Amino acid sequence: CDVEVHKDFRIFGTMNPAEYTGRNALSPAFRDRWSMWCFVQLPSESDLHAMLRNLVFGEHPAFEHRGAIYQAPSSTPVYPTLQSVPNINSVLQRLATFHHTLSVFSGSGQNSKGATIGRTRRERYQFTRRGLHAVMKLFNAQIEDLEADSLEEGELSITESQSKSILVEVIDAIYLSKVQ
Repeated sequence: CDVEVHKDFRIFGTMNPAEYTGRNALSPAFRDRWSMWCFVQLPSESDLHAMLRNLVFGEHPAFEHRGAIYQAPSSTPVYPTLQSVPNINSVLQRLATFHHTLSVFSGSGQNSKGATIGRTRRERYQFTRRGLHAVMKLFNAQIEDLEADSLEEGELSITESQSKSILVEVIDAIYLSKVQ
């Protein structure tokens, strides 16, 4: 028995890139059943920096659409403790650059042709925003611990060398643990 479909009925299909673990490329016959394709580009270095600033300062990036500039009001930051890190904006910019560079050289997403990191692996390394968020979460936890210890010892602030040392440990734990 046929069922009449409402005129406004729509189906939206999404998928992660085929390069992700456990995924396969769609067959041409299946792809042909979809009338429209949209590939979301990987976030740029400036997109990543804006995301990190949002996590630390609650700032939303401004964007332009048809000549008008839009920006959401500031929100409560996820990791406000990191505001106490010396030169935090520079740290966030360098972290965004590092993550973006790893993404490009690992061939994350649709850009696997230029991959040099893990190019002989069957499944490419994936450096996603989820991993970058994990870096921020661990970095924040370590800074909170350091601040608690500093208060007990009567120190007033975190030094740049302390925060740099913590960030190196975090990068080792999150990024280097992936690369074998």
